Amino acid sequence: MDRRVKKTKTAIKQALITLLKQTKFDEITVTKLTQIADVSRKTFYDHYTDKYELIDELSAEYLQELNEVSHGPKDISTKERLVLWLSYIKEHQTIFQQLIVNDSSYLFQDKFLKYLDNSLKHNSKIKEDNTNYAFLSYGILGVVEGFVAGRIQDSPAVVAQKINALTDGKLG
Repeated sequence: MDRRVKKTKTAIKQALITLLKQTKFDEITVTKLTQIADVSRKTFYDHYTDKYELIDELSAEYLQELNEVSHGPKDISTKERLVLWLSYIKEHQTIFQQLIVNDSSYLFQDKFLKYLDNSLKHNSKIKEDNTNYAFLSYGILGVVEGFVAGRIQDSPAVVAQKINALTDGKLG
């Protein structure tokens, strides 16, 4: 990718992140994005069809980073991976809150559920069963939603321990 294109797209994404920290996605306009990014509307539309394509690209990048963070080190336990994973989510809490809890977040939630389902299928401790995967995926999504919304006040380590117990089949 051309450096200028990369710089422009980064500026537009940073503008979106800035706005997401201040307002709901539904209230963000392309005009507001271009003003903060200091690019023209034409430049925005040269790179994105609309703000939905932009949020889709941004959310895909966050999921990719989340995957890299949690699956990077090979010699750590599932619980340690979950701590890394939740720490990343906590570090980017405002963005994940907007992506997961927002009124129009169903697209990200669907991607996040697919990501969770795929991750759980790589956990050899979970019996191969679509019902198990769906139950755990939706449960973890609910925990992450509560975590980023501030309803769950536990540290990433405590939440990771609880999720690990659930994914190990210790539902007690």
